[in-house]
Amino acid sequence: MFQAEHWAVAFTELCGRDIDEGLEAIRSFVSCAAEIKGRFSGTVAGARFEGELRKAMGEAGFGPANRGTELAVRLLVCLVRKDYFKYHLALLNEIEKVVDRIKGTLRVKLEAVKPLDRDLEEKIKAELKKQTGAKEIILNTRIVPGLIAGYRIFIGFGLLDTSIRKRLRKLGAELGLSAQNGDGMIPEDDLMQAVWENV
Repeated sequence: MFQAEHWAVAFTELCGRDIDEGLEAIRSFVSCAAEIKGRFSGTVAGARFEGELRKAMGEAGFGPANRGTELAVRLLVCLVRKDYFKYHLALLNEIEKVVDRIKGTLRVKLEAVKPLDRDLEEKIKAELKKQTGAKEIILNTRIVPGLIAGYRIFIGFGLLDTSIRKRLRKLGAELGLSAQNGDGMIPEDDLMQAVWENV
């Protein structure tokens, strides 16, 4: 059974100070691998894949491979040889998580009605750093017009919801409205009508 986290930890430990180069190489090589056709497991496929990677490195102007880049080549070739290449995206994800832990980086998903202005984004990052102890916050923002106003922040499996939509739903529940549309949500028109009737 393939255990991406174990492979990721081993890779980051072997790379040591060269982990940034190793991670960047894996990202580049994974996109290169998508273009290679045919059976993708076994020793022969591993040798062919290694040749393709090294050829792509030369064409892309990579100089002599540093430790991180060389280990990335060897890791991906090993995945092919052991018929684990199908897990390469899961492994990349795990390596990114391990590197983030090492560096104290926290990746946060943020949903907002519109793009955040720079000041609000910096305030959110500063508060998240303070609350979590992270050294760096990376916000992955997605626009969700249905929030009406405010934003939602997802950290792991946790959620901080400051949206108006959430507040309206809470108010609707307090007013005794029940969900009528089958998804457990109160329809927007009913919710707005009840709010206006009770203001």
